Amino acid sequence: MKRSGLINFLIIGGIVLVLIVLQAVLYTNPAETNENEENANRSTYSSTTYGLRGLYLFLEESGYNVSRYRFPYTELESRGLKSLIVVSPLDYTQPTEEEFKAVTSWVEKGGQLVIVDRDINLKFGSDVTIKTNRFFTETIKVKIEQPSDFTHDVRDIQFSNSRSFINITGGSFVYYVGEAHGAMLAELSYGKGRIIFLSEPYIMANNGIAQGDNQTLALNIIRNVATDKNVAFDEYHHGYGAKSQSGMIGYFSGTPIMWMFGQLMLLALVVVYTNGRRFARPIPLKEEDRASSLEFVGSMAHLQNLAEASDLAIENIYGRFRKRLCRYAGQPTNVSARQLAEAVGRRGKLNPAILHKVLVRCEEVMAGANLKEEELLSLATRMRQWQTELGL
Repeated sequence: MKRSGLINFLIIGGIVLVLIVLQAVLYTNPAETNENEENANRSTYSSTTYGLRGLYLFLEESGYNVSRYRFPYTELESRGLKSLIVVSPLDYTQPTEEEFKAVTSWVEKGGQLVIVDRDINLKFGSDVTIKTNRFFTETIKVKIEQPSDFTHDVRDIQFSNSRSFINITGGSFVYYVGEAHGAMLAELSYGKGRIIFLSEPYIMANNGIAQGDNQTLALNIIRNVATDKNVAFDEYHHGYGAKSQSGMIGYFSGTPIMWMFGQLMLLALVVVYTNGRRFARPIPLKEEDRASSLEFVGSMAHLQNLAEASDLAIENIYGRFRKRLCRYAGQPTNVSARQLAEAVGRRGKLNPAILHKVLVRCEEVMAGANLKEEELLSLATRMRQWQTELGL
């Protein structure tokens, strides 16, 4: 006997559904469990605590033509980009020297660059140096150093405990937000363009953008550097290079979808392998019970009268009835009368005490107890009634 195509389809479909549900419910992103303020992935693809997906989606909904830049800085000019936001590149994807020269040239020609990072050590030209320093203090009093479009409507800026401060030497620069140790938001004019430095990624991250006036400050920065509301986030240095991850693979990277595709392919191979194969022994067709219970009871009653064997009649009637009760309640055939009565009572909403009493009486008769004809009829009638009510 072979499984039909429909049965195979239903089985595989059920397995796939279960796997998808389990994958969605139990999936946890390993990157999220290992992330903290110091080593977090600040990608706009990341919806973890420290990612920037929330800000990216908000800009999209606010009418900005926001995009993800997934190419080396050497292609900035050729792609016509005017504004770029770089947020904490990963340690193993730091820009190369060639890329740094390219982005410097791009800024000199009018590019708008925003660098958001706690660890900055850059040198532009021969006289401009930008460094960040760490000062681990429990409290910090940040103030607005210079009124500007960057600090418009900004009064309460919330920072994380991992703080750093910007110090710029040389060139034309302005500190907008800071305190005694240095600036936390600064602007450096360079050639025809400019570079905005922010030493706190927390302000733009998913876990910090809703705190205080962080969202206002982040939007002020983006609004002032975006050209006609066009702005791009650097994703190339978060490992999302256009050549390394493209198309569907790049889109679903880091999600449970890739595992689901793998499971579907494995199940497809199982279907191909098992198609047409026999599973266990052939299952016989179900035989319909051609005799009704009343006919059976009548015949057994007649034989009982002739043979004076009431216990034999009860044994046949009760035996069939009890097997059906066990199947109905999902109980083994050796279950006790009390447990069987309680299980049937819960499912069929019968009085378990009455059912238990009938079961016990039948077992007593089968063990040799005397039984009158009137009681035999009563027991058989009650079992027939329950059989009809429960659809046994």
